Amino acid sequence: MTSSLEQRYRRLLTLLPASYRRRWEDDMVRTFLECVGAEEDTEDAAYLRDHGRPDRGEVLSVLALATRLRLGGVGAEPRSRLRGDAIRAVALLGLLFHAVTAAVEIGVMPWLAGDFLPLPTPPTEPVFDLPGAPWRLAFNPLGLFAIAAFVALAVNQPRPARWLAAVPLVADWVARTYEAMFLPGGTPPTTWLIVLVNTGLVLALVAFHREAPPVRTRTWIRAFVAGVLLSPLYVIGMWTLPVEQELRFAALDWPGLCALSVSAAGIAYLVLRASAVARAAHWPLTLLFLGLAALALRGVSVADYVLRDGASAAVTAVCAAEAAILLVVCAPLAILAQRATRELSVDPADVPG
Repeated sequence: MTSSLEQRYRRLLTLLPASYRRRWEDDMVRTFLECVGAEEDTEDAAYLRDHGRPDRGEVLSVLALATRLRLGGVGAEPRSRLRGDAIRAVALLGLLFHAVTAAVEIGVMPWLAGDFLPLPTPPTEPVFDLPGAPWRLAFNPLGLFAIAAFVALAVNQPRPARWLAAVPLVADWVARTYEAMFLPGGTPPTTWLIVLVNTGLVLALVAFHREAPPVRTRTWIRAFVAGVLLSPLYVIGMWTLPVEQELRFAALDWPGLCALSVSAAGIAYLVLRASAVARAAHWPLTLLFLGLAALALRGVSVADYVLRDGASAAVTAVCAAEAAILLVVCAPLAILAQRATRELSVDPADVPG
């Protein structure tokens, strides 16, 4: 007869992939019951069988194993490795995006403050964050944590990267909660969605477990340098495009920049996918994940502009065009991602015996 403790442990093991459980579940259950002494013929063992639960250490051990198996560890199915590679690439690209934008924000601070005399006087800056100099002084240096988190991950130090990435995320949650509670109008839905997307990005760092493949340091550091070198194009576009300021800020705000960046990356992949780098099976799924997040941000931001700010028809049209382009790019990526997933099958040699 199955005891309550065994039932609870088997429920915990449902976190593991089905193929792994079919091979190892009975052995794991037997080992667990022996280790806790539940199979002994004593009064304490009988009480444990009826009322016991897996302790915290065992739960964490199973969670860690499930993460490694479902996100590309040793013994993982090919589809799990595909998911793991895609999530790791999402985390790297997301941190790269944050690191580059943080470098841009830090770099233009002297100019926006009017302290960099060789350049012309900056135009009026849109107010996106909390009001007041103390908040600006507190939040601008947080960009250094984003840069440090990306560099740590790029040099294969995922544990420090998680802590570094969590600092600006926690600060963002505090700031948005303050806005929602004390500022007129509260926090726009787009801002909350950005915070949630960033939260998902930090959680994606769990995919860098000890059995994950190493990050190609040179490739990602070069990508960061290239992004910083290309960033003046964004600054020039934000401040000097010959269109109304409202239209520039709407088209190149955070959701717009995400939509344009992912669209450009998706188009580049579709054009160059025959190359050696782009042939990696996880790239369509990676770009699809990013595309869906960017599409949600752009869609909610359009609703914000129309319902909260009474945006003009031109602003609505530009934002809708960005969303439409992204949707067109995501369609073939979804087909390629589904094809790559369908072509993978379980290789028995990959399951430890």
